[in-house]
Amino acid sequence: MSLRRLIRCMGSGIGGRVSEIPHPPMDEGKLMKHFRFSLKTQLLLFSIIILLIPWIGYKYVRGMESFLKTSLVDSLTTQSQAIATVLQQQPDLFETQTRIVDINSDNEHLYLRPLNSPMQLDGYTDDWRLDQDLFNDYNEQNIIHKSADHKPGSVHFSHASGSYKHYLYAIFKVSDDAIVYHNPGIADIEQSDHLRITLQTPSGEFKRYYLITSAPGRAGAVLMSNDRRLETPLRNEYLIQGSWQETAEGYTLEVRIPLTMIGKKLAFSINDYDDPGSSNSASLIGTSNTESFDEVASIMIPSTKLDLLLQKLSKNSSRIWVIDRNRRVLALSGNLTNVQKINNEGRSIPSIILSALYRLILQQPVAEFEDVLSGASKLKSREIDAALSGNPATSWRDTSKQNAAILTATYPIVIDGLITGAIMLEQNSNRILLLQNQAVEDLINLSIPVFIGATILIIVFAGRLTTRISHLRNQTEQAISADGRVENLFEASTSKDEIGDLSRSFADLLARLNQYNRYLETMASKLSHELRTPLTVVRSSLDNIEQLNKQDNDDTYIQRAREGVERLDNLLTRLSEASRLEQALQQTEKEDINLVKLFNGCIDGYRSAYTDNKFDLEASGTVINIHAAPDLIVQMLDKLISNAVDFSKQEDPIKITISTNNKHAQIQIRNLGPHLPAEMQDNLFDSMISVREQKKGSAHLGLGLYIVRLITEYHLGKVTAENMHDPDGVEFKITIPLC
Repeated sequence: MSLRRLIRCMGSGIGGRVSEIPHPPMDEGKLMKHFRFSLKTQLLLFSIIILLIPWIGYKYVRGMESFLKTSLVDSLTTQSQAIATVLQQQPDLFETQTRIVDINSDNEHLYLRPLNSPMQLDGYTDDWRLDQDLFNDYNEQNIIHKSADHKPGSVHFSHASGSYKHYLYAIFKVSDDAIVYHNPGIADIEQSDHLRITLQTPSGEFKRYYLITSAPGRAGAVLMSNDRRLETPLRNEYLIQGSWQETAEGYTLEVRIPLTMIGKKLAFSINDYDDPGSSNSASLIGTSNTESFDEVASIMIPSTKLDLLLQKLSKNSSRIWVIDRNRRVLALSGNLTNVQKINNEGRSIPSIILSALYRLILQQPVAEFEDVLSGASKLKSREIDAALSGNPATSWRDTSKQNAAILTATYPIVIDGLITGAIMLEQNSNRILLLQNQAVEDLINLSIPVFIGATILIIVFAGRLTTRISHLRNQTEQAISADGRVENLFEASTSKDEIGDLSRSFADLLARLNQYNRYLETMASKLSHELRTPLTVVRSSLDNIEQLNKQDNDDTYIQRAREGVERLDNLLTRLSEASRLEQALQQTEKEDINLVKLFNGCIDGYRSAYTDNKFDLEASGTVINIHAAPDLIVQMLDKLISNAVDFSKQEDPIKITISTNNKHAQIQIRNLGPHLPAEMQDNLFDSMISVREQKKGSAHLGLGLYIVRLITEYHLGKVTAENMHDPDGVEFKITIPLC
């Protein structure tokens, strides 16, 4: 029940309202068109807004990338300066390396990188899968000599080399359209495909070796004369071993050389001979010119002491380069593809599951990406040029992976006032990504419990709040009946908040309303009792005056006074009729009655009482039984017939119909005449409601239809009134359960 309806009840009369012009009913259909948010829904939506806090935090963490990059640049610059300072304080380590390589030479250079594992000399590339970054391609640009019938692209190879313990390992993946093996019956070794090795021994002597084979499998090395005009094999070199295997594109050749045989220079070349029996020379393609000792590439074998020092200075996912003034690599330590592994020891299962979920959602560090410098032995870049000029420099470079970049920081190495080389320190962006991910994980781990806790608290609070409001609403609705009576006293809340204040206000309001209604309900009987005595006095006085003045024929004024008294007595009778009826309903007994028989007798009486009106009675059968009080049914019919007579013309018949419908007796009373006002249809059966014009000699307080409703509801029935069209009129319909 709305507050407006509750307040309107304060003005009710005997069980109803005193105003004859009620407030227009609220259009509930229009209200239902608008979506209504409950308090619980509003608070739930508000709790969802809390998600903006971790989202803002996430955006802030993602925006930390530029700050982290700046911090990483500063950190890497400081580290490169520190490493350069350490080498400057130990110049013997650096100078030992620079003396190994001719510092003024511009020849090709090879830095022999340590291998990750020992190699099995079998001619297959499986052992090299962990060292894929060491491979370099050699093609037409690396041809040393072309044969007369050389076809561009007919031969090229991919080469990688490295050291493991006391040996140099090298592998050649050769693409050759025609393989020609060595024929032992032919002295000229050049008329076959083979590998040429030119090296400088630790004593400074140059030696040339040919690695040949007559079939796939083991390949042997032959020491050749340094006089290239003779090309005479001197002896077999058993310290150099090789293995040859054919492939779909050509062949693979793997070779092992003791490091004790190698000095400052080393070069490899592939001899491609395609036409056996022909006098044409072969094509020669190599890492550098094996045919000229002056052009053989320099080689740098890592220093154990320097390598150990750099390993101590390097950090995870970083790489340290040491280069000379000619940008040649003298030392190298570290790996950019190392990714910090997650240690799950001692962690709970939920923590492990959350970490796995985060790895699916967040960008993870990249462990494998192409690095253009991974196999380089000579470095050329703006940062290197700046460092060799005495100026530290930094730069970022992209990789093959979108979320992986490499930061480079260079710093000069100054010994005895001269720039003798540079330090280049590299680190990938995995550290930044790890820091970002860790910050996001910490943010989520903190936000989720807070959000869940806040949501639960809000839901509990909303549930308690809505429960209290719903209880207040239910109490309010149950306190006032449909006809405006105060049926139940309101239980006031003891809470100290606003809802408690509202509950106590409603309780006080209903208490005062109950007292007012009690006063109104007893006012009619009090007025009747108090006015009966003065009316009796007036009536007796009029009788005496009439007896005294019988001799006077002019009794007009006495007659008028008597009519006024009669009208006042009639008004008091009707005023107390509803109260007496409500009391009578509690004592009246019901019995089975035949409506058709009862209405036939009543209609005959109406024809005698209202001689100017016509009455038509129709029944669907001769027997329609209901369990009711016959006197009350007759009183109900009297009120309806009186109402129909007042609103119909004398020549228009009043039609009464009795029928059955779905286990109910249905009574319909139709009269032609004016329509009911639209604003009055919902309140027509309330107390003190009247829409008729007052006729002379009669008083209407709007209690007739209210009595009809009381009698109908007492018999568990329902009464309605509707306007009729064509012809215009009004129909009252009453339904009462059958026996």
